[in-house]
Amino acid sequence: MNQMQYKELIVPFLKKEEYMINGEKLRKKCKYCSEWENEDGLIWEQSLKTGDYKCQNCSSSGNLFQFIKDLSKLEDKEIDDIINTFYSLEMYENETNIPIEQLKKYGLRFYNNKVLIPYYDQDMHEIAIKELSKNDERWSKSSKTNLYGLWQLKDFTDNSYIFLTLGEKETQVLWNNDIQALGMPKGINLKEDFNDICKKFDKIFIPSDLSLACSSFVRQARNILDNDEIFEVYPNKIDESCNNVIDLNLKGKLSLDKLLNTSKRVEDNKKSNLDLEKCAEHVIIAEKIMQKYHIHYFHEDFYVYDNGVYNPNKSLIEKEIININPNAKKNLQNEVLNYIRIQSIRETPDIDENLVNYKNCLFDISKGIAIPHSPDYFTINQNNANYINDNDLHRNEDIENFLNSVTCNNQIRKQGLLEVSGNCQTYKVPNRATFLYRTNSQKW
Repeated sequence: MNQMQYKELIVPFLKKEEYMINGEKLRKKCKYCSEWENEDGLIWEQSLKTGDYKCQNCSSSGNLFQFIKDLSKLEDKEIDDIINTFYSLEMYENETNIPIEQLKKYGLRFYNNKVLIPYYDQDMHEIAIKELSKNDERWSKSSKTNLYGLWQLKDFTDNSYIFLTLGEKETQVLWNNDIQALGMPKGINLKEDFNDICKKFDKIFIPSDLSLACSSFVRQARNILDNDEIFEVYPNKIDESCNNVIDLNLKGKLSLDKLLNTSKRVEDNKKSNLDLEKCAEHVIIAEKIMQKYHIHYFHEDFYVYDNGVYNPNKSLIEKEIININPNAKKNLQNEVLNYIRIQSIRETPDIDENLVNYKNCLFDISKGIAIPHSPDYFTINQNNANYINDNDLHRNEDIENFLNSVTCNNQIRKQGLLEVSGNCQTYKVPNRATFLYRTNSQKW
């Protein structure tokens, strides 16, 4: 395990101050007694693993927060935000058991207290960058999402198989064990365009972690990819304590043969669940539509998943009916709609009130983290704005002045308005809008 996970955070605060690193310890002069060491060899040391420090000469000590506070002019909240979001290659190495030098060969780099994961096309042109902080991940501007690992295809010499994983770390772990793999970015739907890539391989294997997201991913692969040879592999059958291939790698139990021994063919929903050739026409049409789209019937309307949110879109389903059968009469259309309604009805909504939907992600207000969009989360309102991490946000003086003006600089009232505005961004408010006004008497 790499014990220097906070090195990249600590060293920049030292600026021109002289220091030395010995193993996982950083040594410098003590702020209070100005000693490197005394005649007894007692020294000031800081752990690069935790950030805690202590001078064994004068007994002064502190944690990472106090260290940054002593060496900077940052406010307490700013320091907390830095520590709580800081994510280094050393941390990444500890989570995956992939050496940093190997991660750098995959293009990973540390920048601005984050780990950047580049996506390249088959010609090694950078097409996207994913930014990882401790509890958040997001795409850089102008990123064009695609399968992760396309540039590795030229080195995949065995056309008999490919692993299709959910996430970059899982893909990298398989590469590091000489297993051919491509990664699907979490929260992004499989596209039919990916068929051209996947059809080069005889069999597709998908590591299963038994989560809803993974189940949805397997279902998409079965419905979208043309390859009939799709299998799930189960890491927990190799070791019950391992939920995924990363866990196996951390325990030194990951190998191609072991994974293949757990494989199970994914049933073709188009063939096994229903023999469509023997079904009524409305069932055939409805099943084809449900294989193509994520649909839920809720509050007397059909909600279809698109770009990170479920929207009322009955007209889309009606258009699909006509696309499949241009001669479909009204009775047949109604039968199709009724079949889909029965199959997808949500009598008891399971909308997570803690999720706020933005254009670039979902934000979980209970955990304070951003998570990728996914059809597994039934959200029906999306704010027409990107979520921006506090660390990247500069306060808008016009907004601050306006809020101070309408609240007469009363911080309790101001906080109340901010909470009302925040509530207006949740699913409870269909129009996602906040209106603030004042009367001539300056009351609000």
